[in-house]
Amino acid sequence: MPRPVAHHDFGPHSDAARLVLVSGVSQHAYNAVSVMSRLGAFLRRVDRASDEAHLTGRVIIVPGVLPVEGSGPRTDRDYSPSPELLELTAGGYCKVVISAGDDDLNHAPHVSLQGPEDDERETACLFGLPVVEWEAGRGGGDSLAAAWKQTGGESFLLRAGRRGILEPSLCEDVFRALVGFMSRIGLLVGVELGEEGDLHYFGSSQSYVLSCRCSGFFVPVRPAGAWLQAGDLVGCVYDPFDGETLQEVRAPMSGLMSAIRHNPITRSGAPVAHLHSTRVR
Repeated sequence: MPRPVAHHDFGPHSDAARLVLVSGVSQHAYNAVSVMSRLGAFLRRVDRASDEAHLTGRVIIVPGVLPVEGSGPRTDRDYSPSPELLELTAGGYCKVVISAGDDDLNHAPHVSLQGPEDDERETACLFGLPVVEWEAGRGGGDSLAAAWKQTGGESFLLRAGRRGILEPSLCEDVFRALVGFMSRIGLLVGVELGEEGDLHYFGSSQSYVLSCRCSGFFVPVRPAGAWLQAGDLVGCVYDPFDGETLQEVRAPMSGLMSAIRHNPITRSGAPVAHLHSTRVR
């Protein structure tokens, strides 16, 4: 029998959902689950309040979902969203999945787009986070976000952190970004926001994947979210037996490093970092 999807449903239930938020389908997306559960508690208080703070539309939140039986164990892209989850979320106009992305990369909070429409580009800027656009097949993706493309409306992948690790300070940044987003689109009113950060939008021609030239033990020297100058050292690949340096990975251009490899065991051709240039190539 179909398994119902546990979710929160706020605002006027007679309307189609204006915003749908889903945590990454991996059972180890702890940052996403933490943010979603906290946001659910926050909106429950707003929904029950009689003061100026209120929702102007319907919001559906899915704090955590289980993968379909028999699906692969490693990344969000290995999982197929269940028919029940698609049925629940497909009717939403603006749909967001929060994911840690690849197992081997640690992501600074940002919005990742693949093949966006012009309206999606504009809406993405309202999250108040860096926005990164990738060409199809590059930079990773998400099976749920891809399925949403067929349902109309706008869909977004928000990446933050890495799988299996809970980072409270990162969760705070993502929580504030989502509250700010709801306020900017007029969905949440009566909530005071702090200062907004600088907007950075990187087109697909500005986004690069840095890779290893050899197998070995990778040790990063810069965190995700760092701004680099051309030639800056990103990390080194060492021989795990004798400790010799096999490769120095350096930034080929200046820009934002949105993701850095955290799994030290690497092979030739494996991604080391995602870099987004301040210049269009």
